[in-house]
Amino acid sequence: MHTPRIFTSPGMSGYAYSGLSSREYKDSLCRAITTGLIPYDEFLKVLRECVLELSSTLNELRDVNVVFAANVGRIDFIGSYVDAESIASAGPTGRERVLYEIIHSLYDALQDCATAACNQDVARFMDPDFCRRGAHLQIAKACGILVNALVMAQCCARTFSMSFASDMGERDADSVYHASMALSAYVNAKFSALSTCLNSSVSTEEKERRKAILRMVRHNIELCNKVAELLSTYISSCFRSRIEHCCNGLLGAVESSATECEAMVRNNESAKRRLDTAGKARTSFQYYFRIYSRCSNPKWNKQGEYTRDLLHVIGSLFSIYRGYASTDNAGHVVAGKVEHCLRILLALHRISGCITIYKVRKIYLDMCTVYDEIQECITRGLLLNPRQKLGSVMLCWGIFRQ
Repeated sequence: MHTPRIFTSPGMSGYAYSGLSSREYKDSLCRAITTGLIPYDEFLKVLRECVLELSSTLNELRDVNVVFAANVGRIDFIGSYVDAESIASAGPTGRERVLYEIIHSLYDALQDCATAACNQDVARFMDPDFCRRGAHLQIAKACGILVNALVMAQCCARTFSMSFASDMGERDADSVYHASMALSAYVNAKFSALSTCLNSSVSTEEKERRKAILRMVRHNIELCNKVAELLSTYISSCFRSRIEHCCNGLLGAVESSATECEAMVRNNESAKRRLDTAGKARTSFQYYFRIYSRCSNPKWNKQGEYTRDLLHVIGSLFSIYRGYASTDNAGHVVAGKVEHCLRILLALHRISGCITIYKVRKIYLDMCTVYDEIQECITRGLLLNPRQKLGSVMLCWGIFRQ
């Protein structure tokens, strides 16, 4: 599962990515493209492989929603486009046209799949057959492949065509990281708050219904996490509005699907604190995403430095934990330490005068202890996901020791 087990039940797991839908696959291919190990014609073969897998996955989802059936044709068209003999031998101008058409078609397919009505239909997530056959996991897989294909295609476009060259500076690259961490803090803090609705004493039938709602919320969060992987230095500014449109649709889906659960936990102080943290994190995400998508600097929302740092640390740790959990390694020693940290951090918010100095001191000492434990545990040999920006994460941690 992608959310620490302290916040949800073991039965609500299942999202794990491998092969063409995994982040590792995308990152390795992008490195190969940018370093010249994969030329343009070889990239088209890679893209063709993604198209074939996508077509197969969408075919399995034909009876779930008409959107998936409709996009089988779109994906097959992309496949025929890639197969055309003239494409591989096209000059720079022809390549630009081909890549531009492919990228926009992939964005259209991603928008349709990620925002399909079935993703917000709680009745689907109460249907044993829907969950047993793993339809929601197939949808996530399709979105994962689409995201990977998009990033790789735009990496290829930037590498082989100057007109697609990224115009991002160092400051913009920082906004990608900060936006990603703020989003991680938002979705995970929100879900951890909503999960407390299972703590109430209710009938078995009502508890199953609440679990179904949480599965639906978590599904939309998972799709949001996947689409957010498009925030990359490989993406040209001309496509960033497409990412913004898709992310906004998914954030709206998360909010609307969570409404009922939020009402259930409105009197739970712990849940209220986490929802407040989630709200601040979403504001931070929107700020940094505007910098990324519009290459501008909107007016800051006046969050304090402490709040911003806290949100980035929470988001970073959730992101690290998700890296382990998404590869079925939630029991790893580092994942356990990260989970302990999250327990403490989510309790830090809204510390006020009513909290005793003893309590504040205890929290501080707990943080220092876990910080030291993580420093001892995190070594090159233990890291399963070296792509994570551990340096930035540990730098943020230093703030709490000052």
